[in-house]
Amino acid sequence: MKFLLRSISFLLFCGGSVAHADELASRETARALYTEATRLASDGAMREAIAKFEGAYAATPTPIIGLGWANAHEALGELIEARDRALSASRLPQQRAETPRSAAARKQLEKLLGDLMTRMPRMTLRVGSGETELAVALAGEPINTALFGQPLFRNPGSYELVATCGKAQVRRSAIEVKPSEHREVDLSGLAAACTKKVAPTNGRPVSEGFIAGGAFTWAPYIALPPGDIPTSSKFSATAGLTAELGYAISPTFLLLLRGLVSFGPQGNPSYLASVGPTLMFHLSDPLWVSLSFHAARAQTEFTNYSGKFTSDYVFASQACLEVPFAERDNTYWYAGVGAGFIFANMIAKDTPFLFMPISLGVRTF
Repeated sequence: MKFLLRSISFLLFCGGSVAHADELASRETARALYTEATRLASDGAMREAIAKFEGAYAATPTPIIGLGWANAHEALGELIEARDRALSASRLPQQRAETPRSAAARKQLEKLLGDLMTRMPRMTLRVGSGETELAVALAGEPINTALFGQPLFRNPGSYELVATCGKAQVRRSAIEVKPSEHREVDLSGLAAACTKKVAPTNGRPVSEGFIAGGAFTWAPYIALPPGDIPTSSKFSATAGLTAELGYAISPTFLLLLRGLVSFGPQGNPSYLASVGPTLMFHLSDPLWVSLSFHAARAQTEFTNYSGKFTSDYVFASQACLEVPFAERDNTYWYAGVGAGFIFANMIAKDTPFLFMPISLGVRTF
């Protein structure tokens, strides 16, 4: 039993001796690197000195080495790095038999930390209060959107600011910050112009803005003959396209300029053409109503009439109901049905047309 206890004690002693020897070796490495670092710093070779200070601190971290390391960064204007090194060294556990030099280094570290905090410049990116898709990078480093409006600490110097909206670059400039400066960069105008377009709800635009659309239109019609043609009314149909361009005054009211061109079969030539303003109102989900006030012209043929009958350019009104049925991003597809009437110029014996356009179209905001 005594032999076993002696063996354990011997092993512990040898292990402690080896560990102590390794600690002494690390200290010697740190001393040598620190001496070389201070020499380089006094010669003005700060970048080389920083590498030596880093090695010395890795071998044996002490307040003295940390202070020299921080001072070297400060001499290069790297206030962010200097404060990080000083903060790390100031938090080192205090040793029992710490030398007066180490205690003095701790006091200098505390003073340096306060001084650096005051001298570090800050930059604040102002983007306004609304949501935005604007992306910003400083010196090639993307800035998280959560940091918009918050002070960003930077070293003194010039920084390239690049702002992008989607794939488009909307600003590129150099922003210079000086020691102790708080620089504010106003990007609110760019941010407001770079908002994400949300898919419309039940065909409604989410805000004011321009609108464009088009539709395939099939228009059955009945044409009443002129007074000098003693025949029955003419029933037929045309097919064509409707195009529109306008503006969303609100999510429930649209103002459009709409045009319709529609042609009949070759064997019985006819057409309808109209253009003019259209008002659209949102009645209830998902129903919309449109009222059109157009100038129009129509052409058809009647029995016992020589040649084609063509109306003059006359007033035409039209009312339609629309229902959106498929939406994606800022676009939706809709189906519509309506009734229109081309008012005849009775003095010129034009024929009135009653038509019922049936449309399948797409509209984008």
